[in-house]
Amino acid sequence: MMLRSHRLSLRPVLASDADALQAVFGDPQAMRYSRIGAQPAPYAANWISHLTHERGLGTWALVERAGEQVIGYASLTAVRPGDGGREAELMLRLAPSWWRRGYGREAAQALLDHGFGSLGLRRIVASIDPDHEAADAWLRQLGLQPAGELMLAGDPRPERLYAIERG
Repeated sequence: MMLRSHRLSLRPVLASDADALQAVFGDPQAMRYSRIGAQPAPYAANWISHLTHERGLGTWALVERAGEQVIGYASLTAVRPGDGGREAELMLRLAPSWWRRGYGREAAQALLDHGFGSLGLRRIVASIDPDHEAADAWLRQLGLQPAGELMLAGDPRPERLYAIERG
């Protein structure tokens, strides 16, 4: 399923996107607040081979429309598989050279609109490293509000959880 915003096309990730996404996954700045940190090749190719799309949920390549360049990825994934698609998690990562230009907000808004509109989701959540102040501000600008903490297996401390409900 293809989604569009003003400057972006959001399309399913293709095997041919591996090099562009490896540039994101391998960048220490882009992965600074990630639980897994920067990853060596062929991480992106392996990651792509395991992606699935189901009932409108999945992972999209973020393609800057003017230059047809893959600049990152975004996803909406089921929080509890089998819950009928009532709640999904929003995730997004851009190459640092595309930061601070509004592309992340634009992509996230397209997925929020898709999730609440086309998919009829009840709630969309996101989790971030507690030290990631820019993500905190960004999520609040999108309308997500703090909703507690989330302790993930193997993490030394909880992540901050944010949520927005269909209005």
